[in-house]
Amino acid sequence: MTGPHHTAQTKLQKIRYAIIFALLAGKRGFCHYFCPIAVIMIIGRMIRNVIRWPALHLSANSDLCTDCKRCSEECPMGLDVNGMVRQGPMENPECILCANCVDTCPKGAIRTAWFRKERG
Repeated sequence: MTGPHHTAQTKLQKIRYAIIFALLAGKRGFCHYFCPIAVIMIIGRMIRNVIRWPALHLSANSDLCTDCKRCSEECPMGLDVNGMVRQGPMENPECILCANCVDTCPKGAIRTAWFRKERG
């Protein structure tokens, strides 16, 4: 069976699988479970933290935060950015450094930076 009817059934079956996966895995399921780039980013971030290379990262000043939560609403990865601002370290393996939170923050509490402040 290789006719056009069989091809249409195969395409519909693939669409069904994709819909079922999306419903079970939730928002951005492919990114969370199958994306090979995420693994590379996580490993790179771990190496960067061990060697202390300067690299682009998010930095926050919790004193400027007004808890409007716009940063969390705009995050395409669905992260609790507001919680990260309040806790201090803006480090999350699922963060893709899109900087939507930086652009959205009305008070400038979140920014991008290259160098980390040394903690003493």
